[in-house]
Amino acid sequence: MNRTCDFRKNVNTGRTALLILFLSCFLMIATASTVYGVSSFYLKVGLSYGYQEVTSVRISCVGGLAIVEMKDRSYEILATYPEEKAFTAVIEGGVVSILKENGETLYTDFSVDQAIFPYEEGAVIYAGAEGYRGGFCFYPVENQKMNLINYVELEDYVKGVVHSEIGQSSPLEAIKAQAICARSYAICNLNRHRAFGYDICATTHCQVYKGYRNEFPSTNRASEETEGLVIYYQGNPVPAYYSKNDGGHTDNVEDVWGSKIGYLRGVRDEFSPLYSWEKSYTFEELGALLRQSNYSVGNISSITITKRNASGTVARIAIWDERKQTILTGNQLRTVLGANTIKSGMFSFSPISPESLHEALDNATTQILNSGNITAINLGSQRSYSKTLQIVGKDGIIRDAEASQLSITDGKTLVVPGSSSDSTQNAFTPVVTLGTESQLKSPVTFYGLGWGHGVGMAQDSIIAMGKLGYNYQFMLDYFFTDITIAPFNP
Repeated sequence: MNRTCDFRKNVNTGRTALLILFLSCFLMIATASTVYGVSSFYLKVGLSYGYQEVTSVRISCVGGLAIVEMKDRSYEILATYPEEKAFTAVIEGGVVSILKENGETLYTDFSVDQAIFPYEEGAVIYAGAEGYRGGFCFYPVENQKMNLINYVELEDYVKGVVHSEIGQSSPLEAIKAQAICARSYAICNLNRHRAFGYDICATTHCQVYKGYRNEFPSTNRASEETEGLVIYYQGNPVPAYYSKNDGGHTDNVEDVWGSKIGYLRGVRDEFSPLYSWEKSYTFEELGALLRQSNYSVGNISSITITKRNASGTVARIAIWDERKQTILTGNQLRTVLGANTIKSGMFSFSPISPESLHEALDNATTQILNSGNITAINLGSQRSYSKTLQIVGKDGIIRDAEASQLSITDGKTLVVPGSSSDSTQNAFTPVVTLGTESQLKSPVTFYGLGWGHGVGMAQDSIIAMGKLGYNYQFMLDYFFTDITIAPFNP
């Protein structure tokens, strides 16, 4: 750790005291690095921001406090106050001030590059009633509001994350895998919230972080025994995405977020415990929710899954009203209806199971992209169409449909809707049919497997692996393709 013991305070010391001070600083430097030789590396975690900005906050530590300057992912001590157990940070007119307990102003115009730290290194410091490692800094966002930020060493951050993400009672090897993923994700998302004065937030938007109250013997042990380790792909650290349950098969990242990445390939998950869910809506409820999300939808008459990804998750879904269809991706539908309601993209309109998913994947047919040219043959005569057709549905309603958006099958091969964006994909891809794919009457019930985006590691599965005796290396290699696990070198 790069700490400079620059105590800007009048202290009467002799040569002996200076020698002790020098030796203390030397020992702190010598013992700060991990077993892998990784230097301390600090990051900023947003604690109170958005609608939870603060106007003032009490910072306390039983062992006294210090003021530091943050620099180069480390810090230097500016002044120490071992006799002061609490400060209050307040903002007025966009300026942050630091007050002593007796109300005396200690600092005016407290810089965004300064922080309040414990006097004793490694002690727990509190913002209100919540304890954290590291220290606190502040970022003005309005004249009377500021973001509260925890400036914390990477390893202490990981300890504050792991329990919230996987639970301290999980098998040790599973907690180790989670610790490595948490560390990898953090260092690859630095500056994600830079515009608001911090690197990452403390919620599910980044990773759930609760500081000192998240520290348990098992999670601390897992973090310490994997200290410094992160996931590398082709020589670079990579964010290790994870979700709770993949439903039996993870997704290729491009099927969820659009860009292909080599280490995030879909894999069939033989360890996935059953996690099923269901949710029903009337067509009127679906229409109202779609309109609230700015989709132009009339009175819904049917809903059909028109395409699945190679993993079995829903790629596209068509919603018909009186005259037209509205096409959504599986992720768009989850956004409209709520990701904690439609918990995954692995769903159908009839009950499904891991066994039925695996059977569907094993029996996948072949599909060809629709080029937009449709030829109808009737008793030897034929006619080609390339624009708008009128078709009659099972419900008897006549609707307009673009030729390029039709699906046609002979029972073995399926021609599916194509678009210009599909031109770079393979023309032949698997067709997965999972349960009932179309619902023609209200209400409609979504039956699903899994919970989460389905990219990368599945937490339920690594817990199952841990109970069977597998180690963290096996777990991470199972879910991430062609990776290495190595110490992080800032």
